[in-house]
Amino acid sequence: MKALARWSASTLALATAGWIAFVLVAWLITPGGRAVIMLMRLAIQEHGTFAVELPLRTIRFWAVAAGLMAMVPSLALTALWAVARRGASKAAA
Repeated sequence: MKALARWSASTLALATAGWIAFVLVAWLITPGGRAVIMLMRLAIQEHGTFAVELPLRTIRFWAVAAGLMAMVPSLALTALWAVARRGASKAAA
């Protein structure tokens, strides 16, 4: 906790932004992410409307899973950082 209390707010923001970016890039490897990439390629090739059957259940599952994996650890780290900073400031006083 002492090491976490020494982090500045900008270091914390950079760490959480890096984690969120990592998770969202990793999401592109999942079946839901690949479906989104396939849809974007098809939309570019067809120049407009097209008919396609979407794997909505897969896309929704992996999108929710990626969102949770991106946000929950980031929020937990922010909460731990705030508690560590408060504890360090009380110990210094």
